[in-house]
Amino acid sequence: MPKIGPQDTYEMIGWASDTEQTIGNVPSDKFARKVYSIVAIHHTPSATSWFALRKYKGTTLERETKFVLGAFATLDLRRDPEAPLLTFEAGRDIKTIAGAPTSIQLILSYYDI
Repeated sequence: MPKIGPQDTYEMIGWASDTEQTIGNVPSDKFARKVYSIVAIHHTPSATSWFALRKYKGTTLERETKFVLGAFATLDLRRDPEAPLLTFEAGRDIKTIAGAPTSIQLILSYYDI
C-alpha cells in the first residue's frame, strides 16, 4: 500500500511580538501549506498573553487564529500530518503578532502540497 501523507516536512521558526511580522509565505506554484504542529514558548515573566497566526492574501486579512499562553508557558499542539491544524493556500503570507510587549518563540511543522 502506498504511503499516505507528505514526503517532505519542514520547520518554520519565528517570534511573536507586539509588532506584526511575516514568518513565511506559500509559493504560488504550490496548492497549500499544511501546518500540523505548533510549538510556542513564552519567554516573558509577564502575566498571560496571546499570539495570533494570520493568513493574508495581499493586504487583506483572511483569517486569524489566536492562542493564549501564561507566563513562561509552553504550548505544544501536534497532529498527524494527514490531519493538519491549519491550511494556508497558495500565494498567502503567514504573519504573527502578540497581544502585548512579549517574546514568544514559534516553531511550526509543515509541508507543502
